[in-house]
Amino acid sequence: MIISQIVEGGLFTWLILICFAFGIVVAIERIIALYRAHTDGGQLIAELSTSLDDGGVNAAIAVCARRPGPLTNVFHAGLLRSGKGIKHVEHALSTAGAIEMGMLEKNLIWLVSVVSVAPMLGFVGTVTGLIGAFDVIASSGNLSPSLIASSIAQALRPTALGLIVGIFTQVAHSYCVTRIDRIVAEMEESTQEFVDLLIEKQIVK
Repeated sequence: MIISQIVEGGLFTWLILICFAFGIVVAIERIIALYRAHTDGGQLIAELSTSLDDGGVNAAIAVCARRPGPLTNVFHAGLLRSGKGIKHVEHALSTAGAIEMGMLEKNLIWLVSVVSVAPMLGFVGTVTGLIGAFDVIASSGNLSPSLIASSIAQALRPTALGLIVGIFTQVAHSYCVTRIDRIVAEMEESTQEFVDLLIEKQIVK
């Protein structure tokens, strides 16, 4: 039943389904990437504190190298500049944080595109379907209510599908944005704790 309705929906229905499939792939990739991007800041700082006590900056750098991720990449950048003073460390942390945030937001533009394009494809499909339906009715001269209702219902299917795809993709995009905001907030808090740790250990002045 559903497959037959999709087939009857025409070219625009298939285009919307392609957008949906693309959106699903991007959403899954982003959700997995964001899940892997999370790092327990408190645990990492505790581990770095122990490493700084036992082996100094090089030991802490080795810890970051073993645990790649947004937060460890930021800390790694700061540790590499630790010999140049606190201002250089803070600048390195800020720059690295901006780069990591950009990486977290990678490919989200495609989800936004699907949210916008899918409903528009649905509207275009409906308009072209209505034009075709009225042309058929006009040429046949048949004003049967059932024929008109059937033609309009068929023409409206792309719009319905486009809106459904847009809604699901918007939900996925909103989830990713919320997840990114949480990760960034945790990164900012942990980064400040990291700077305090370096000052406490007298690594930077």
